[in-house]
Parts: sequence; C-alpha cells; structure tokens
Amino acid sequence: MINVSESLRANLGSEAVSSTYFIRVEDFYEFYINLLMHLNEQEPSASYDAQALQSSERARARSLLEVLGESRADIRQGADPMLLEREHTLQRRLNAKSERQIRLRSGESAQAQVDGVAKEITALENEIEALTNEYQELQAQIRVKSPRYAALTQPQPLNLEEIQELLDPDTLLLEYALGGEGSYLWAVTPTTLQSFELPKRAEVEASAKRVYQLLTARSGMWRARLRRRNRYAYDRLMPNTQRRRRP
Repeated sequence: MINVSESLRANLGSEAVSSTYFIRVEDFYEFYINLLMHLNEQEPSASYDAQALQSSERARARSLLEVLGESRADIRQGADPMLLEREHTLQRRLNAKSERQIRLRSGESAQAQVDGVAKEITALENEIEALTNEYQELQAQIRVKSPRYAALTQPQPLNLEEIQELLDPDTLLLEYALGGEGSYLWAVTPTTLQSFELPKRAEVEASAKRVYQLLTARSGMWRARLRRRNRYAYDRLMPNTQRRRRP
C-alpha cells in the first residue's frame, strides 16, 4: 500500500489535496517507524530496527520525489507513453475514489445509521482494492519497460545489508528520523547496526535553534555558552554508541 501511496502523491491534481495527502503519508511513515522500533525493544534479535531504518530511507526517497515534483522536472523522457497514459488514468480513478471515501468517512459518525452511506463506503473499498491491484501490476510493467522512469518515481530504498556494502571499513553512517512522539538514530558500520531513541522533534529542533542563535550572536559569554549548549545537544543526539550493538 505504501508503493501506491507514493505514486499517487506525485500526481494529485489539487495543490491543497496534495499537501493534505503529503502530511498523511508523512504521518504514516512516522507511525510505522515508531511501531517497528517499539517492536525492536521487545524483540531485539528480530531486526525490526533494520526494517525501521529501511522505512526511514523510503521516507527520504519520498521527500526527493516531492522536490522533483515542485521543481517541475521532466522525468518522463524515455518512458513508454501508453504505459504512462494507463498510469495516469488509474491514478485519476484512484484519486477520485479515495477522495469520495474520505468525504464519506468524515461524516460517518453523523450518518453511521444510514445504510446507503455504509454500503457506498464498502463498495468504494472494494473498488479501491481492485484498482490498487491493477495499478501494482502496471507498476511492475513500467519497471521492466521504462526502468529510468521507474527508478525516479518508484525508488527502491536500500536495506541494511546494501547500505553496509557501500560503506568503507572506517566509515560510520548516522541516520536520524525526527518524530512528534519520539525520534531515532541509527548508527551503521560495514558490520554493525546500533539504534537509539532520541527526544521528540520539538526538543531536538529547539536545541538546534539555540545552538544556531549562539553561533550567530557572538556576544559576551557566547563561546562558553556555545560549548555548554553544544555538549548538551551532542549528549542528546549522540547517545553512547556502545549500547545496543547488533552485528
């Protein structure tokens, strides 16, 4: 379902609807990462932290698609025009069905007893599922016949092993994911993965903003205060790397 959500996001017609959808997908990624990291606390050997890292990579790829869309970059060169037309047709149909479903559900509590509304919602769910399956099959065809276009619109995030293969022996990769309920840090080397829970996004951003203010103020005791603030921020964002080491 994430695959479909990503592709639909890039082709929503209304800017207002597009922004709303963007926020919803972003919230979904945040929820999913939180869920995986909570599961990792319960079963550290089940590699849920590696799955969370991959989800974070996917969220970053989604952000890149957002930038490409806003820049109006032409990414369709070399793509099969017939497949693109089918893709756009399915996207429009899925968008229309999804928007109708959202409108109905927004008034569901007030109309919960109206059989007609309940039946329409059920019918829409079935139609969306059928269109989603058709859309996924089309995406597979696009990946085969138009690999360049697919690489840009359907980015496949690297998993832990693939990330580790790209690292030099003495390289440490730090990846952060900031969230409203909690944030996370993954420390990756060619042979290990460490994961840490960090403060909420608001706390991290407040610390970063304070450091920036001290860097730009340069008044009075700014050097001593900057050192203290840097140490505070470092301690919050760079936990003890000897904890939670998993080969």
